[in-house]
Amino acid sequence: MITENKSIYIANICYANVCSAFACFCNPKYRGEKFKWNEFEGMMQDKAEDLGLIYELGLRSKADKEEAKALFKQYSREISKMLLSRSGFDKE
Repeated sequence: MITENKSIYIANICYANVCSAFACFCNPKYRGEKFKWNEFEGMMQDKAEDLGLIYELGLRSKADKEEAKALFKQYSREISKMLLSRSGFDKE
């Protein structure tokens, strides 16, 4: 089972990742012509799978690693959804 501190650490990584990508994509110069805001949430969830590999979490058991992977995806999805909603980009 992942500790509360590890969960908060994972959430902070997700906030940094998703908010950074969101800020970049707000500028049309940094997104391709095929970019669609309705794909942003999925993009961030896909990228979240790699985040667990980048950051050393010190998890030993397979169950903990799977739980961390699920948290990375969950937090990335929730943060993306919130940013899209608050910005109004979810309507585009």
